[in-house]
Amino acid sequence: MIRKIINVLNQCDNNFAFMAGVSFTSLLINASECVEYHVYVLALGMSRENQDKFYEVIWGYPHIDMMLEVISLPFSYELSLCYCGNGILLSSDMERFSSRGEMQAVC
Repeated sequence: MIRKIINVLNQCDNNFAFMAGVSFTSLLINASECVEYHVYVLALGMSRENQDKFYEVIWGYPHIDMMLEVISLPFSYELSLCYCGNGILLSSDMERFSSRGEMQAVC
């Protein structure tokens, strides 16, 4: 049986880490065991302690299939996103693809 995958993207810094944790907890409480969740967090200047707390929340629900990836970025990082069928490109990736004329093929 092919499992459904749901991708979730959250962006926050230390000021909103608590609210992101609440959002993950809500997702886990209401999650289906028939779905695989891929959660990505763009952590802008976030402390390692707060990043670790995200993992602690998920470990409290071992029966839910959830993959968490925290992408740590410096707080000063200029963030531009482009959602593509294959994933998400950050501004540095978009510049690389557009300079090679591949932006239309990717996004």
